[in-house]
Amino acid sequence: MVEGSPRTPYIDRHMETRGIRLHRHPAIDLSALVGALVVAFLFLRLAGAHAVHVPIPAIPVAFNADSAFLTTRILSESFASRVTGSDQARDAATYIAARFKTLGLSATTQPFPIVVKDRLLSGRNVIAQSKGAEPGTIVLVAHYDGQPTSDQSAGDNASGVATLLELARVIERLGHRHPITYVTTDAEEWGLVGARTFVGSLSDPRQVIAAISLDHIENGVGKAVSLKGEGQDDDDYAPVWLRRAAADAFAAGGVRTTDIGTLEEWVHRVLGITLTDQGPFIDADIPALDLGVESKNPEYARFLYHTPGDRWETLKPASFSLLGNGTERLILALDGAPIPRGPVHYLGLGDERMVTGFWILLAAIALFVPLAIATWESWVAARSDPASRAAIRSELVRAGGWWLIGLAGLLALWAAVVVHLLPEYQASPATVRDPFLYTTRWVPILTTLLIMVLVGLLLGSLRKQPGLVVSHPLAGRAAALSTLVVVAVLTLVHNPFAAVWLLVLPAWLWPWIGPTRRPLTGAASVLIVLASAVPLVVAIVVMARPLDVGSGILWYLFLQAAYVTWNPLTTVMFVVMLLAAFRLLGTATARLIPAEGD
Repeated sequence: MVEGSPRTPYIDRHMETRGIRLHRHPAIDLSALVGALVVAFLFLRLAGAHAVHVPIPAIPVAFNADSAFLTTRILSESFASRVTGSDQARDAATYIAARFKTLGLSATTQPFPIVVKDRLLSGRNVIAQSKGAEPGTIVLVAHYDGQPTSDQSAGDNASGVATLLELARVIERLGHRHPITYVTTDAEEWGLVGARTFVGSLSDPRQVIAAISLDHIENGVGKAVSLKGEGQDDDDYAPVWLRRAAADAFAAGGVRTTDIGTLEEWVHRVLGITLTDQGPFIDADIPALDLGVESKNPEYARFLYHTPGDRWETLKPASFSLLGNGTERLILALDGAPIPRGPVHYLGLGDERMVTGFWILLAAIALFVPLAIATWESWVAARSDPASRAAIRSELVRAGGWWLIGLAGLLALWAAVVVHLLPEYQASPATVRDPFLYTTRWVPILTTLLIMVLVGLLLGSLRKQPGLVVSHPLAGRAAALSTLVVVAVLTLVHNPFAAVWLLVLPAWLWPWIGPTRRPLTGAASVLIVLASAVPLVVAIVVMARPLDVGSGILWYLFLQAAYVTWNPLTTVMFVVMLLAAFRLLGTATARLIPAEGD
């Protein structure tokens, strides 16, 4: 029964006899879905391009694994507990700068402030630059800071710094055409702040040919080299040409590489989160890639990750050969070849084929055309019934209130940090294995939910004006679908990959939810909403895997929103989507009163 208008029918007698039709032309709507898929496929198929090829020189390598292993031991034992802001980290930076100077390189320190757990600390990058005769710079980067839950932090990442120092020795002895910048970063463990600082200091990022990050030789015997290229805060990824060049460089030495699968790559583009230093480079449209060594015993490596067990004794010199030899070939290949070009915003199609930005956006837009048609139909249905037409203004006000509720939740999250319900972290919550990630704090969670509920109740009371039809399922359905259209447009502009992954199923399924006379409509609608949320669940599972937080991933996501790791609009839109889904379910379970009464 409609509030404020007792016994008012939701539908007129004519609508009752023919039933409520969520789609005026179901066959046409289904054809639109098929047509959208065909058009999107054609866009991607016809616009494909091939990546450039970087030849790998057939030369013997000079990388000395034993030397890199010894440097790892020195960093691990003599500079243990290299946590950002500590005396040990400062001493490690001094040691690294001295090592660069022994190679004849000028080394500088790049200080920067960082807030970690309510403390203002000082981080410092160590940068060494080598000149070249040709324009275009190659950057080699590794982080030297450790974790508070470890001690030696040998595999992650004294090993990467040691490999970088040995590569610097080899490359400077061999000579090179292009300038090479060696960067050892601080505060990688706290949101890649050191890498962000370095990238932000570049006068012209376009002059960087490529950046190669060396992160984490896993404990135990190495078996392969992993390639990671996800960006941070956006949907860019390491370009195809760089990924193929790295694979070829390692294959030349008989070393197997593992790259991310298509499904997982798409999810990483959706999340826009990385734990390694190539991320800030990718965000600046600099071709970048992270290299690391995978262990033959992944359970053993996972057990020691970010713990006191990550010691130099658990590493093997052969693992350094796996990483160092192939990286040397890759650097020399980049230095000797014409400067390769290729986008970081693309969709890989296999066989080194790809589709670039504009065509990706067109294909994504095509997939949402059926939603636009269904939303138009929903407004036609809403305006065809007098009671529904009278409730349109109220339902639009309700839908607008969802954005205010989401904004209130976001402000409550930020306030929780300001009033110290949550400790302040500048860029990212605590590192993996930190107890903070495994102890859910319910006070800030419940406070945030309470504030959103209170704002919702306040907005609901404002809608109850005398003589105003407060709600109607047909008008509510139209408002909910229109909200989905707005969210889809905003997401398409920011991240087409996220729009397709997270919103295509709701765009295709939600229009089939609404008021009908059929039994079990509500139960079917619940199943439709749950099915449309499957891609989101998959993304969360993929994200949780390297974080090793288990069921605590929801607490981690809460922290990501509080520390603005996510785009603030993303947090608001998540709340809006939840409320729109609940409104749609409400329209499907509304009891429609026949014109002649029960």
